[in-house]
Amino acid sequence: MKLIKKYFPYNILFVLFLIILYFSPICGDDWGNYLVGKMGLFTDIKNAVGMYFVWEGRFISRILINILTYHKLLWNIVNSLVIISIIYLMVKIINPKDKRRVIILSILTILFMNILMFSQVVTWVAGNITYLFVIPFFLSYIYIIINGKDKGNIVYVTIFLNIIMTMFIEHMGVLLVFFNLFINVIYYLKNKKINKKYIMYFIISLLSFSLMFFSPGNKERNMVENTYFNKLNIFEKIKYNFNNFINYTFVYNPYLLILMSISNYYLMKENIRNKGIRICASIFFIIPLIYTIITYFVAVFQNTSYTSNIYLNIYFIIYIVMEFVLIYRYSKKEEKNIKLLFYILGFMANVVMLMSPTWGYRTSFTTYLFLSIVYINIIDDLKNSNKKINNILAGVTTCSFLIYLIMYFNVFLCEKDLRESIKKQVKNNKDVIDIYYFPYFTNCDINPNDEYHIKKYKEYYGIPEEKSLNYITNKFKYYIIYKK
Repeated sequence: MKLIKKYFPYNILFVLFLIILYFSPICGDDWGNYLVGKMGLFTDIKNAVGMYFVWEGRFISRILINILTYHKLLWNIVNSLVIISIIYLMVKIINPKDKRRVIILSILTILFMNILMFSQVVTWVAGNITYLFVIPFFLSYIYIIINGKDKGNIVYVTIFLNIIMTMFIEHMGVLLVFFNLFINVIYYLKNKKINKKYIMYFIISLLSFSLMFFSPGNKERNMVENTYFNKLNIFEKIKYNFNNFINYTFVYNPYLLILMSISNYYLMKENIRNKGIRICASIFFIIPLIYTIITYFVAVFQNTSYTSNIYLNIYFIIYIVMEFVLIYRYSKKEEKNIKLLFYILGFMANVVMLMSPTWGYRTSFTTYLFLSIVYINIIDDLKNSNKKINNILAGVTTCSFLIYLIMYFNVFLCEKDLRESIKKQVKNNKDVIDIYYFPYFTNCDINPNDEYHIKKYKEYYGIPEEKSLNYITNKFKYYIIYKK
Protein backbone atom coordinates (compact mmCIF):
# COMPACT_ATOMS: atom_id res chain seq x y z
CA MET A 1 0.00 0.00 0.00
CA LYS A 2 2.88 2.34 0.80
CA LEU A 3 4.38 1.78 -2.66
CA ILE A 4 1.03 2.38 -4.34
CA LYS A 5 0.58 5.61 -2.39
CA LYS A 6 4.17 6.71 -3.05
CA TYR A 7 3.93 6.22 -6.81
CA PHE A 8 0.23 7.06 -7.20
CA PRO A 9 0.82 10.24 -9.29
CA TYR A 10 3.02 8.26 -11.69
CA ASN A 11 0.38 5.52 -12.02
CA ILE A 12 -2.22 8.14 -12.99
CA LEU A 13 0.20 9.69 -15.47
CA PHE A 14 0.89 6.30 -16.99
CA VAL A 15 -2.81 5.69 -17.64
CA LEU A 16 -3.34 9.18 -19.12
CA PHE A 17 -0.39 8.93 -21.50
CA LEU A 18 -1.41 5.40 -22.42
CA ILE A 19 -4.84 6.68 -23.52
CA ILE A 20 -3.33 9.54 -25.56
CA LEU A 21 -0.94 7.15 -27.29
CA TYR A 22 -3.74 4.67 -27.97
CA PHE A 23 -5.61 7.44 -29.80
CA SER A 24 -2.56 8.48 -31.85
CA PRO A 25 -2.21 6.78 -35.27
CA ILE A 26 1.05 5.68 -36.84
CA CYS A 27 2.22 8.16 -39.44
CA GLY A 28 5.01 9.36 -41.72
CA ASP A 29 8.01 7.00 -41.64
CA ASP A 30 5.90 4.68 -39.47
CA TRP A 31 3.96 3.47 -42.52
CA GLY A 32 7.08 1.92 -44.02
CA ASN A 33 8.45 0.76 -40.66
CA TYR A 34 5.14 -0.99 -39.92
CA LEU A 35 5.41 -2.94 -43.16
CA VAL A 36 8.97 -4.03 -42.28
CA GLY A 37 7.96 -5.02 -38.74
CA LYS A 38 5.09 -7.06 -40.16
CA MET A 39 7.63 -9.42 -41.73
CA GLY A 40 8.98 -10.65 -38.37
CA LEU A 41 11.98 -10.26 -36.06
CA PHE A 42 14.54 -11.73 -38.47
CA THR A 43 13.56 -9.19 -41.12
CA ASP A 44 13.65 -6.39 -38.50
CA ILE A 45 17.27 -7.20 -37.63
CA LYS A 46 18.22 -7.74 -41.30
CA ASN A 47 16.71 -4.34 -42.15
CA ALA A 48 18.64 -2.63 -39.32
CA VAL A 49 21.89 -4.20 -40.54
CA GLY A 50 21.11 -3.15 -44.11
CA MET A 51 20.31 0.42 -43.02
CA TYR A 52 23.67 0.54 -41.20
CA PHE A 53 25.44 0.05 -44.51
CA VAL A 54 23.20 2.12 -46.80
CA TRP A 55 21.41 4.86 -44.82
CA GLU A 56 22.13 5.32 -41.06
CA GLY A 57 24.19 4.01 -38.16
CA ARG A 58 21.36 4.13 -35.59
CA PHE A 59 21.35 0.37 -35.15
CA ILE A 60 19.49 -0.01 -31.83
CA SER A 61 16.82 2.61 -32.49
CA ARG A 62 16.23 1.11 -35.96
CA ILE A 63 15.53 -2.39 -34.56
CA LEU A 64 13.19 -0.98 -31.89
CA ILE A 65 11.38 1.15 -34.47
CA ASN A 66 10.68 -1.83 -36.73
CA ILE A 67 9.45 -4.03 -33.87
CA LEU A 68 7.38 -1.50 -31.92
CA THR A 69 5.75 0.21 -34.91
CA TYR A 70 4.15 -3.08 -35.92
CA HIS A 71 3.33 -3.96 -32.28
CA LYS A 72 1.88 -0.53 -31.52
CA LEU A 73 -0.03 -1.60 -28.41
CA LEU A 74 3.30 -2.67 -26.94
CA TRP A 75 4.80 0.69 -28.00
CA ASN A 76 1.92 2.49 -26.24
CA ILE A 77 2.88 0.77 -22.98
CA VAL A 78 6.67 1.09 -23.35
CA ASN A 79 6.47 4.74 -24.43
CA SER A 80 4.19 5.61 -21.48
CA LEU A 81 6.77 4.01 -19.15
CA VAL A 82 9.57 5.97 -20.86
CA ILE A 83 7.73 9.28 -20.41
CA ILE A 84 6.98 8.52 -16.75
CA SER A 85 10.59 7.50 -16.15
CA ILE A 86 11.77 10.84 -17.57
CA ILE A 87 9.49 12.75 -15.19
CA TYR A 88 10.57 10.52 -12.28
CA LEU A 89 14.28 11.00 -13.05
CA MET A 90 13.84 14.77 -13.40
CA VAL A 91 12.40 14.85 -9.88
CA LYS A 92 15.12 12.48 -8.62
CA ILE A 93 17.94 14.61 -10.04
CA ILE A 94 16.48 17.91 -8.79
CA ASN A 95 15.96 16.38 -5.31
CA PRO A 96 13.24 18.92 -4.53
CA LYS A 97 12.34 20.79 -1.40
CA ASP A 98 8.76 21.06 -2.66
CA LYS A 99 8.21 17.68 -4.31
CA ARG A 100 4.64 18.35 -5.42
CA ARG A 101 5.57 21.56 -7.24
CA VAL A 102 8.54 19.96 -8.97
CA ILE A 103 6.48 16.93 -10.08
CA ILE A 104 3.85 19.25 -11.56
CA LEU A 105 6.42 21.45 -13.33
CA SER A 106 8.15 18.33 -14.69
CA ILE A 107 4.83 17.04 -16.06
CA LEU A 108 4.15 20.43 -17.63
CA THR A 109 7.58 20.22 -19.29
CA ILE A 110 6.15 17.34 -21.33
CA LEU A 111 2.65 18.76 -21.82
CA PHE A 112 3.70 22.34 -22.54
CA MET A 113 6.43 21.62 -25.05
CA ASN A 114 5.88 23.03 -28.52
CA ILE A 115 2.96 21.09 -30.02
CA LEU A 116 5.09 20.22 -33.06
CA MET A 117 7.81 18.90 -30.75
CA PHE A 118 5.15 16.89 -28.86
CA SER A 119 3.90 15.29 -32.07
CA GLN A 120 7.46 14.42 -33.12
CA VAL A 121 8.89 13.02 -29.87
CA VAL A 122 5.80 11.68 -28.07
CA THR A 123 3.20 10.44 -30.58
CA TRP A 124 5.31 9.67 -33.68
CA VAL A 125 6.85 6.21 -33.25
CA ALA A 126 10.00 6.76 -35.34
CA GLY A 127 10.81 10.16 -33.82
CA ASN A 128 9.84 8.99 -30.34
CA ILE A 129 12.11 5.93 -30.25
CA THR A 130 15.04 7.79 -31.83
CA TYR A 131 14.93 10.97 -29.74
CA LEU A 132 13.01 10.15 -26.54
CA PHE A 133 13.89 6.56 -25.63
CA VAL A 134 17.55 7.46 -25.08
CA ILE A 135 16.74 10.20 -22.52
CA PRO A 136 15.99 7.93 -19.49
CA PHE A 137 19.28 6.12 -20.14
CA PHE A 138 21.17 9.41 -20.20
CA LEU A 139 19.46 10.81 -17.09
CA SER A 140 20.06 7.53 -15.24
CA TYR A 141 23.72 7.59 -16.24
CA ILE A 142 24.15 11.18 -15.07
CA TYR A 143 22.39 10.39 -11.78
CA ILE A 144 24.64 7.36 -11.17
CA ILE A 145 27.83 9.32 -11.89
CA ILE A 146 27.09 12.52 -9.96
CA ASN A 147 26.00 10.52 -6.91
CA GLY A 148 28.99 8.16 -7.07
CA LYS A 149 26.81 5.07 -7.38
CA ASP A 150 28.90 3.38 -10.09
CA LYS A 151 30.23 0.75 -7.70
CA GLY A 152 30.07 -3.05 -7.65
CA ASN A 153 27.73 -4.52 -10.25
CA ILE A 154 26.43 -1.04 -11.18
CA VAL A 155 29.66 -0.57 -13.16
CA TYR A 156 28.36 -3.14 -15.65
CA VAL A 157 25.19 -1.05 -15.97
CA THR A 158 27.21 2.08 -16.74
CA ILE A 159 29.29 0.20 -19.33
CA PHE A 160 26.08 -1.08 -20.94
CA LEU A 161 24.63 2.44 -21.00
CA ASN A 162 27.77 3.81 -22.65
CA ILE A 163 27.44 1.24 -25.42
CA ILE A 164 23.75 1.56 -26.26
CA MET A 165 23.23 5.32 -25.83
CA THR A 166 25.49 6.18 -28.74
CA MET A 167 23.51 3.86 -31.05
CA PHE A 168 20.25 5.84 -30.86
CA ILE A 169 21.05 9.24 -32.38
CA GLU A 170 24.21 11.12 -33.38
CA HIS A 171 24.00 14.28 -31.27
CA MET A 172 23.30 12.28 -28.10
CA GLY A 173 26.42 10.24 -28.85
CA VAL A 174 28.45 13.44 -29.03
CA LEU A 175 26.86 14.65 -25.79
CA LEU A 176 27.74 11.41 -24.00
CA VAL A 177 31.38 11.54 -25.16
CA PHE A 178 31.54 15.19 -24.03
CA PHE A 179 30.05 14.33 -20.62
CA ASN A 180 32.56 11.52 -20.09
CA LEU A 181 35.42 13.82 -21.08
CA PHE A 182 34.01 16.48 -18.73
CA ILE A 183 33.90 14.20 -15.68
CA ASN A 184 37.47 13.09 -16.39
CA VAL A 185 38.71 16.69 -16.49
CA ILE A 186 36.80 17.68 -13.34
CA TYR A 187 38.07 14.63 -11.46
CA TYR A 188 41.67 15.35 -12.45
CA LEU A 189 41.44 19.04 -11.49
CA LYS A 190 40.01 18.12 -8.08
CA ASN A 191 42.24 15.16 -7.26
CA LYS A 192 45.35 15.70 -9.43
CA LYS A 193 45.11 12.13 -10.69
CA ILE A 194 43.16 10.18 -13.29
CA ASN A 195 40.17 7.94 -12.62
CA LYS A 196 40.65 4.67 -14.51
CA LYS A 197 36.93 3.96 -14.40
CA TYR A 198 36.06 7.34 -15.96
CA ILE A 199 38.75 6.83 -18.60
CA MET A 200 37.15 3.48 -19.44
CA TYR A 201 33.72 5.12 -19.80
CA PHE A 202 35.18 7.73 -22.14
CA ILE A 203 36.95 5.17 -24.35
CA ILE A 204 33.88 2.90 -24.57
CA SER A 205 31.55 5.78 -25.45
CA LEU A 206 34.01 7.14 -28.03
CA LEU A 207 34.41 3.75 -29.72
CA SER A 208 30.64 3.10 -29.69
CA PHE A 209 29.93 6.54 -31.09
CA SER A 210 32.56 6.09 -33.80
CA LEU A 211 30.98 2.78 -34.78
CA MET A 212 27.67 4.54 -35.27
CA PHE A 213 28.79 7.92 -36.66
CA PHE A 214 31.28 6.57 -39.18
CA SER A 215 28.96 3.86 -40.47
CA PRO A 216 28.86 3.39 -44.27
CA GLY A 217 25.15 4.29 -44.16
CA ASN A 218 25.75 7.69 -42.55
CA LYS A 219 28.39 8.48 -45.17
CA GLU A 220 26.06 7.43 -47.99
CA ARG A 221 23.10 9.41 -46.61
CA ASN A 222 25.24 12.48 -46.07
CA MET A 223 26.44 12.40 -49.68
CA VAL A 224 22.90 12.03 -51.04
CA GLU A 225 21.03 14.56 -48.85
CA ASN A 226 23.54 17.23 -47.87
CA THR A 227 25.54 18.12 -50.98
CA TYR A 228 25.29 21.90 -50.50
CA PHE A 229 25.88 21.87 -46.75
CA ASN A 230 28.97 19.66 -47.07
CA LYS A 231 30.67 22.31 -49.23
CA LEU A 232 30.47 24.94 -46.46
CA ASN A 233 33.35 25.54 -44.06
CA ILE A 234 32.81 25.51 -40.29
CA PHE A 235 32.09 29.27 -40.06
CA GLU A 236 29.66 29.16 -42.98
CA LYS A 237 27.83 26.24 -41.34
CA ILE A 238 27.50 28.21 -38.08
CA LYS A 239 26.19 31.23 -40.00
CA TYR A 240 23.80 28.99 -41.95
CA ASN A 241 22.41 27.41 -38.76
CA PHE A 242 22.54 30.18 -36.17
CA ASN A 243 18.94 31.28 -36.62
CA ASN A 244 17.94 27.64 -36.14
CA PHE A 245 20.01 27.50 -32.96
CA ILE A 246 18.23 30.53 -31.47
CA ASN A 247 14.78 29.55 -32.69
CA TYR A 248 14.83 25.90 -31.63
CA THR A 249 16.52 26.69 -28.32
CA PHE A 250 14.39 29.66 -27.25
CA VAL A 251 11.82 31.17 -29.61
CA TYR A 252 9.86 28.01 -30.34
CA ASN A 253 9.63 27.00 -26.66
CA PRO A 254 7.34 29.41 -24.75
CA TYR A 255 7.17 27.17 -21.66
CA LEU A 256 10.95 27.26 -21.39
CA LEU A 257 10.88 31.04 -21.77
CA ILE A 258 8.38 31.33 -18.92
CA LEU A 259 10.54 29.14 -16.66
CA MET A 260 13.55 31.28 -17.57
CA SER A 261 11.74 34.51 -16.70
CA ILE A 262 10.51 33.22 -13.32
CA SER A 263 13.84 31.69 -12.30
CA ASN A 264 15.90 34.74 -13.30
CA TYR A 265 13.53 37.12 -11.54
CA TYR A 266 13.89 35.00 -8.41
CA LEU A 267 17.71 34.94 -8.62
CA MET A 268 17.85 38.72 -9.01
CA LYS A 269 15.26 39.43 -6.30
CA GLU A 270 17.09 37.26 -3.77
CA ASN A 271 20.63 38.35 -4.56
CA ILE A 272 20.75 41.82 -6.13
CA ARG A 273 20.00 44.48 -3.52
CA ASN A 274 20.36 47.57 -5.73
CA LYS A 275 16.81 48.34 -6.88
CA GLY A 276 17.88 50.21 -10.05
CA ILE A 277 20.11 47.36 -11.24
CA ARG A 278 17.38 44.84 -10.45
CA ILE A 279 14.78 46.77 -12.48
CA CYS A 280 17.11 47.15 -15.49
CA ALA A 281 18.05 43.49 -15.35
CA SER A 282 14.37 42.49 -15.09
CA ILE A 283 13.57 44.53 -18.19
CA PHE A 284 16.45 42.88 -20.03
CA PHE A 285 15.32 39.39 -19.08
CA ILE A 286 11.55 39.72 -19.39
CA ILE A 287 10.58 42.12 -22.22
CA PRO A 288 12.35 40.31 -25.09
CA LEU A 289 10.99 37.04 -23.77
CA ILE A 290 7.46 38.44 -23.91
CA TYR A 291 8.17 39.48 -27.50
CA THR A 292 9.28 35.96 -28.48
CA ILE A 293 6.24 34.38 -26.80
CA ILE A 294 3.88 36.76 -28.65
CA THR A 295 5.73 36.05 -31.91
CA TYR A 296 5.37 32.33 -31.35
CA PHE A 297 1.63 32.39 -30.68
CA VAL A 298 0.92 34.80 -33.55
CA ALA A 299 2.78 32.45 -35.89
CA VAL A 300 0.97 29.35 -34.61
CA PHE A 301 -2.54 30.74 -34.74
CA GLN A 302 -2.10 32.61 -38.02
CA ASN A 303 -0.19 29.75 -39.62
CA THR A 304 2.71 31.99 -40.64
CA SER A 305 6.43 31.45 -40.60
CA TYR A 306 8.50 33.03 -37.85
CA THR A 307 12.18 33.43 -37.34
CA SER A 308 14.64 35.27 -35.17
CA ASN A 309 16.53 38.35 -36.35
CA ILE A 310 20.01 39.66 -35.69
CA TYR A 311 18.91 41.73 -32.66
CA LEU A 312 17.19 38.75 -31.07
CA ASN A 313 20.25 36.62 -31.78
CA ILE A 314 22.53 39.13 -30.06
CA TYR A 315 20.14 39.37 -27.14
CA PHE A 316 20.12 35.63 -26.54
CA ILE A 317 23.92 35.39 -26.82
CA ILE A 318 24.20 37.98 -24.05
CA TYR A 319 21.42 36.17 -22.19
CA ILE A 320 23.26 32.83 -22.26
CA VAL A 321 26.39 34.42 -20.77
CA MET A 322 24.48 36.39 -18.10
CA GLU A 323 22.46 33.32 -17.16
CA PHE A 324 25.65 31.32 -16.63
CA VAL A 325 27.07 34.07 -14.41
CA LEU A 326 23.86 34.27 -12.37
CA ILE A 327 23.74 30.51 -11.80
CA TYR A 328 27.46 30.33 -11.00
CA ARG A 329 27.46 33.24 -8.59
CA TYR A 330 24.13 32.95 -6.80
CA SER A 331 23.22 29.26 -6.74
CA LYS A 332 23.67 27.47 -3.44
CA LYS A 333 27.02 25.70 -3.28
CA GLU A 334 25.59 22.17 -2.95
CA GLU A 335 23.29 22.67 -5.98
CA LYS A 336 25.53 24.78 -8.21
CA ASN A 337 27.33 21.92 -9.94
CA ILE A 338 24.20 20.06 -11.03
CA LYS A 339 22.64 23.27 -12.39
CA LEU A 340 25.77 24.22 -14.32
CA LEU A 341 26.15 20.67 -15.63
CA PHE A 342 22.66 20.54 -17.14
CA TYR A 343 23.02 24.14 -18.36
CA ILE A 344 26.19 23.25 -20.27
CA LEU A 345 24.83 19.92 -21.53
CA GLY A 346 21.56 21.57 -22.61
CA PHE A 347 23.28 24.12 -24.80
CA MET A 348 25.90 21.63 -25.97
CA ALA A 349 23.11 19.44 -27.43
CA ASN A 350 22.10 22.25 -29.79
CA VAL A 351 25.62 23.63 -30.33
CA VAL A 352 26.44 20.23 -31.84
CA MET A 353 23.51 20.72 -34.22
CA LEU A 354 25.25 23.79 -35.71
CA MET A 355 27.30 21.27 -37.70
CA SER A 356 24.17 19.46 -38.89
CA PRO A 357 22.20 20.20 -42.08
CA THR A 358 19.02 18.85 -40.49
CA TRP A 359 17.10 20.68 -37.77
CA GLY A 360 13.71 19.89 -36.31
CA TYR A 361 11.74 20.20 -33.13
CA ARG A 362 12.69 16.64 -32.19
CA THR A 363 16.43 17.35 -32.48
CA SER A 364 16.12 20.09 -29.84
CA PHE A 365 14.15 18.09 -27.29
CA THR A 366 17.26 17.30 -25.23
CA THR A 367 18.15 21.00 -25.01
CA TYR A 368 14.58 21.88 -24.04
CA LEU A 369 14.46 19.17 -21.35
CA PHE A 370 17.89 19.79 -19.80
CA LEU A 371 17.37 23.56 -19.58
CA SER A 372 13.93 22.95 -18.04
CA ILE A 373 15.63 20.86 -15.34
CA VAL A 374 17.92 23.81 -14.57
CA TYR A 375 15.11 26.35 -14.27
CA ILE A 376 12.78 24.06 -12.31
CA ASN A 377 15.68 23.47 -9.92
CA ILE A 378 16.08 27.23 -9.45
CA ILE A 379 12.34 27.71 -8.91
CA ASP A 380 12.45 24.92 -6.32
CA ASP A 381 14.87 27.07 -4.34
CA LEU A 382 12.01 29.47 -3.54
CA LYS A 383 11.93 29.71 0.24
CA ASN A 384 8.23 29.25 0.78
CA SER A 385 6.03 26.61 -0.71
CA ASN A 386 2.82 28.24 -1.93
CA LYS A 387 -0.02 25.76 -1.70
CA LYS A 388 -2.37 28.01 -3.70
CA ILE A 389 0.06 28.25 -6.62
CA ASN A 390 0.62 24.50 -6.53
CA ASN A 391 -3.15 23.94 -6.70
CA ILE A 392 -3.40 26.29 -9.68
CA LEU A 393 -0.55 24.44 -11.43
CA ALA A 394 -2.29 21.12 -10.71
CA GLY A 395 -5.47 22.52 -12.28
CA VAL A 396 -3.52 23.69 -15.35
CA THR A 397 -1.99 20.20 -15.65
CA THR A 398 -5.42 18.56 -15.49
CA CYS A 399 -6.81 20.91 -18.16
CA SER A 400 -3.78 20.23 -20.37
CA PHE A 401 -4.38 16.50 -20.21
CA LEU A 402 -8.05 17.02 -21.08
CA ILE A 403 -7.09 19.12 -24.10
CA TYR A 404 -4.66 16.47 -25.33
CA LEU A 405 -7.23 13.70 -24.77
CA ILE A 406 -9.83 15.61 -26.79
CA MET A 407 -7.34 16.43 -29.56
CA TYR A 408 -6.09 12.90 -29.99
CA PHE A 409 -9.57 11.39 -29.61
CA ASN A 410 -10.49 13.63 -32.54
CA VAL A 411 -7.51 12.33 -34.50
CA PHE A 412 -8.50 8.77 -33.59
CA LEU A 413 -12.03 9.30 -34.98
CA CYS A 414 -10.62 10.95 -38.10
CA GLU A 415 -8.25 8.07 -38.77
CA LYS A 416 -11.10 5.59 -38.29
CA ASP A 417 -13.26 7.47 -40.79
CA LEU A 418 -10.31 7.73 -43.19
CA ARG A 419 -9.80 3.95 -43.14
CA GLU A 420 -13.48 3.31 -43.80
CA SER A 421 -13.56 5.89 -46.58
CA ILE A 422 -10.47 4.48 -48.32
CA LYS A 423 -11.78 0.91 -48.02
CA LYS A 424 -15.11 1.92 -49.56
CA GLN A 425 -13.48 3.85 -52.42
CA VAL A 426 -11.12 0.97 -53.26
CA LYS A 427 -14.04 -1.47 -53.18
CA ASN A 428 -15.96 0.78 -55.60
CA ASN A 429 -12.88 0.80 -57.86
CA LYS A 430 -12.44 4.58 -57.92
CA ASP A 431 -9.50 5.71 -60.03
CA VAL A 432 -8.80 8.69 -57.75
CA ILE A 433 -8.88 8.05 -54.00
CA ASP A 434 -9.83 10.95 -51.72
CA ILE A 435 -7.61 11.16 -48.63
CA TYR A 436 -8.10 13.64 -45.83
CA TYR A 437 -5.65 15.70 -43.81
CA PHE A 438 -6.12 15.48 -40.06
CA PRO A 439 -6.77 18.40 -37.70
CA TYR A 440 -4.14 19.76 -35.33
CA PHE A 441 -0.43 19.19 -35.61
CA THR A 442 0.37 15.60 -36.48
CA ASN A 443 2.85 13.92 -38.79
CA CYS A 444 0.09 12.04 -40.60
CA ASP A 445 -0.32 14.31 -43.60
CA ILE A 446 1.74 13.60 -46.72
CA ASN A 447 3.32 15.85 -49.32
CA PRO A 448 1.95 15.25 -52.84
CA ASN A 449 5.57 15.44 -54.09
CA ASP A 450 6.92 12.88 -51.62
CA GLU A 451 7.02 9.70 -53.71
CA TYR A 452 8.49 7.44 -51.00
CA HIS A 453 5.86 8.25 -48.34
CA ILE A 454 3.03 8.15 -50.90
CA LYS A 455 4.11 4.61 -51.85
CA LYS A 456 4.24 3.47 -48.20
CA TYR A 457 0.95 5.26 -47.42
CA LYS A 458 -0.76 3.32 -50.22
CA GLU A 459 0.70 0.01 -49.02
CA TYR A 460 -0.30 0.67 -45.42
CA TYR A 461 -3.89 1.67 -46.21
CA GLY A 462 -4.39 -0.95 -48.92
CA ILE A 463 -4.59 1.45 -51.87
CA PRO A 464 -3.51 -0.10 -55.21
CA GLU A 465 -0.29 1.46 -56.46
CA GLU A 466 -1.82 2.57 -59.77
CA LYS A 467 -4.51 4.67 -58.04
CA SER A 468 -4.08 8.45 -57.82
CA LEU A 469 -4.65 10.41 -54.63
CA ASN A 470 -6.77 13.53 -54.12
CA TYR A 471 -5.65 15.51 -51.07
CA ILE A 472 -8.50 17.15 -49.14
CA THR A 473 -7.41 19.49 -46.36
CA ASN A 474 -10.57 20.68 -44.62
CA LYS A 475 -12.95 17.75 -44.08
CA PHE A 476 -11.76 17.04 -40.55
CA LYS A 477 -11.42 20.65 -39.43
CA TYR A 478 -13.16 21.07 -36.05
CA TYR A 479 -14.14 17.44 -36.40
CA ILE A 480 -16.32 17.02 -33.31
CA ILE A 481 -18.38 20.09 -34.16
CA TYR A 482 -19.10 19.06 -37.74
CA LYS A 483 -19.38 15.30 -37.35
CA LYS A 484 -22.87 14.02 -38.24
